[in-house]
Amino acid sequence: MDYIMKRRYILVLGCASLLTLGSCGEDFLYKSPQGSIDEATLTTSAGVDLLVTNAYANLTENGWGATPLNWTFGGMYGGDANKGSDPGDQSVLNEMELYSTLSTNGYLSEKWSWIYKGVKRVNKAYEVMGNAEDMDASLKTVRGAELAFLRAMFYFDETVTDNDPKIHNDRDIYADVLKDVDKAIAGLPDKQPEVGRVNKWAALGLKAKILMQKGDLAAAKPILADLLANGQTNAGKHYGLEDNMTNNWS
Repeated sequence: MDYIMKRRYILVLGCASLLTLGSCGEDFLYKSPQGSIDEATLTTSAGVDLLVTNAYANLTENGWGATPLNWTFGGMYGGDANKGSDPGDQSVLNEMELYSTLSTNGYLSEKWSWIYKGVKRVNKAYEVMGNAEDMDASLKTVRGAELAFLRAMFYFDETVTDNDPKIHNDRDIYADVLKDVDKAIAGLPDKQPEVGRVNKWAALGLKAKILMQKGDLAAAKPILADLLANGQTNAGKHYGLEDNMTNNWS
């Protein structure tokens, strides 16, 4: 008798389980993850603004190898700065000052991680913005120009969504970087309503810097003259030269 009752109990439980699963369907497999925002939610004007802000946020990092100030790979390599202290303090910087940087140097990976993370954020914002139907065309132009400025600053040249092994790092990309910065100059206004956003003058300053680094001082000179004569920040502060040249390196 007990055996029969157990079998009935198991059959009833099994039927109930099947009915429950059948009524649920597959919907429970497609729930959005908690604590994250999916791309469909971001494909709006407000969502694009969040993604553009996220790209700007890459500039706020202050690691020695990952910063727009570029102290390790700019100031030290260029001779404007020295590590100082004693040989045992940040010894990896000693090899950098001697131009004998090894592949195991942590500042190399820090630098490249920062660059490609910034580029990925820019490219994702471009991708989503292209599908944001509620976004005004003029605003798309400005935000696209801001993203072009940031990508030029990160020294990257293409909008790609996948890691393509066929894209080689075997050519000079100055032309691509200058193409991005020219797009920024063409699309940015002289002044932006928020002081933290880049404007046309910031883009012109970046172009002049890129040209000087490239060695094209003649092309950079008229841009710098224009900046000194007419350039201003979003807060209305005019550009100018430092009264004390030492402040350029302190």
